[in-house]
Amino acid sequence: MKLNVETLKEKILKNVPAIKDVFIAEPPSHYEAFIYKYTDRKTNKKYLGMHEGYIGDGYWNSSESVEFKKIMTDSTSNILYEILEYGDIDEIKTREHDILTQVDAKNNDDWYNMNNGIVKKQSIRLDIVKEMVGRILAGDFDVVDSKGRWIKEDKEKIYNLPRLQVRVNQLISETVKYVTERVEIAHGNTDACSPILIYENRLKPKLYNGQTDLLGDGNNTIEGVYKAPHAVDIQIAKIPYEVHKDLSNLELRAIGGLLNKRDSIVKEPLTIDDGVKYIMNVYLATGKPADCTENYEWLEEARFTPNQIKKTIFPKAKEAITQKKLELANKVLIDYSSDSPHASVLEDKLDALRDTNTHSVAVSSANIRMDRVMTKFRRSGKQNIKVVVHHPTIKCADDWISIKSLHEEDVDFWITSKEINGKKMGFEWVVMPHLMDNKLVN
Repeated sequence: MKLNVETLKEKILKNVPAIKDVFIAEPPSHYEAFIYKYTDRKTNKKYLGMHEGYIGDGYWNSSESVEFKKIMTDSTSNILYEILEYGDIDEIKTREHDILTQVDAKNNDDWYNMNNGIVKKQSIRLDIVKEMVGRILAGDFDVVDSKGRWIKEDKEKIYNLPRLQVRVNQLISETVKYVTERVEIAHGNTDACSPILIYENRLKPKLYNGQTDLLGDGNNTIEGVYKAPHAVDIQIAKIPYEVHKDLSNLELRAIGGLLNKRDSIVKEPLTIDDGVKYIMNVYLATGKPADCTENYEWLEEARFTPNQIKKTIFPKAKEAITQKKLELANKVLIDYSSDSPHASVLEDKLDALRDTNTHSVAVSSANIRMDRVMTKFRRSGKQNIKVVVHHPTIKCADDWISIKSLHEEDVDFWITSKEINGKKMGFEWVVMPHLMDNKLVN
C-alpha cells in the first residue's frame, strides 16, 4: 500500500505521546514485512522487532516487557521510533534474528527484547528455478487465444502492478528509451516486446489496495511501453497461483534473473552488480557464504564467465556481506579520504609523529607505492620514517599482514639496510583504526 511517509510521521507523533521523533525509510513498491526499532533516548535502551504487514496498518509492537510497556505509556518519555528495512517475510524474519543475535538482545541490559527472534531460512532449488525458466521461455504461460494469438492487457493496468525487483537498478534509462522508440516506430505495436511476466494472486489484497498480482519480470519493457504515446496494450505471461505458490520470493528473483540472459533484444542483461545483489539476497535469506556451490551454479546459468564469478562477483559479494555484518554490529568503516570529516584525524596523526629526525607520510593499503614514499623521505633529509597506513575497505584491513609482507624487501633494500651519517635509518608502519561505532544509529 502506497502511503505518504510524512503524513504517517505526523499521525504517529500526534497519537503516541511517548514518541517524540520518527524516522521511516522510504518503502519499496512491494514488500511483505518490515523491521522497526524503538530507542529510549533517556537511557539509550532499545527494542527491535518485525511485522508482517504494511506501515501504518495499526501495528505497534509485540513486546512482553513490562518495563518497555511502562515507558511507551508514559507521556514524558522520549522515544525515537524507526522503520528501518522492508522485504519478504522470511528475509525480514532472518534479518531480525541476525540483528538481535549479534547484540544478544535477550541477555543484554541495553535491550528490552526478551528473545532473539526466530530464524526462518529460505532455500533455493535451482532445478525447479531452471524448470520454471524453461517453461516460461517455452511459452507455457503466455496469455493467447485458441489460435495462439496474444490476448494483450491494457498497458496502464500492467504498469501499476506492484513489482518484484530483481536488479540493482530496477529501471535502466537507456533500455527504457530504446523500448519506447522501437514501439513508436511500430506506431504503438508491441509484438516485438518480450511478454511481461505476472505471478497471479501472489499478494494479499489488503496490502496493495486490492491488487493481488505481482509483476515478476519486464520492468524496463513496461516502462518503455507506458511512455510510448501510441501504445495501448502489451502481451503478458501469467503464472497461476497453483504453480508458484510453493516458490519463495528468493526463487522468484532467481527466475527473473535467469530470464535476463544476454540473448534477448528488448531487455538489458544482468550486470556484475546484479550478480552481487543476488548473492547478498541469498546470504540474507539463507546465511550461505558468497562462494557456495548454489550461487556459482546460478551465476553460471545466468551466463557469467568463470573469471567474472571468481575474480569479480565473489570478492565484491564477500565485501558486501562483511559490510552488512558491520552494520549489524553497529560499526562503520572510517573514511580518511581528503573530503572526509576524518581526514583531519589522519593529518593530526602525521603531525604528531613528525620531529627533527622523523618524517611521516600517509598511504592507502590498497595502493602502496614505496618509490613515492622513498622520494618524499629522501627529500626530507631525515633519519627515520613512519608510514601511516589507512584501510579504504574491510578486505584491505583483513589482508593487511599479507599486503605488508609484499613490501618487506623494498623496506629492507631502501631503508633498514642503509645508513645516514653512520647511523641506521629507522622505519615503522603505523596503522590507523579502520572501524568506529555508528553514532548515527545510536
